[in-house]
Amino acid sequence: MISLMSAASSHPVNDSYVAIAVLITVGAGSCVDPNKGTFYKWLYWVIVPLAGVALLAAATKSIIAGLALGSLVFVILAAGYVRYNFDKRCGRVG
Repeated sequence: MISLMSAASSHPVNDSYVAIAVLITVGAGSCVDPNKGTFYKWLYWVIVPLAGVALLAAATKSIIAGLALGSLVFVILAAGYVRYNFDKRCGRVG
């Protein structure tokens, strides 16, 4: 019988790494404004993506897969940044 699950099947510890990476990404994307200062820029553009890559690499047990999935963290933050600036220019954000 052919199994649809891979050798690195879902494990509760791996799932918690992914959940923590998602919480960190969404939390930073919604609560941190990178325009407020240098610390916030570093937090938004460097620390959060690196934490996401590390957690996703630990969850998949592969550095390459962690980097690939971590690029999605960066894309999500970049999209949030562009949307926030668009809303700010349109006067929807105080």
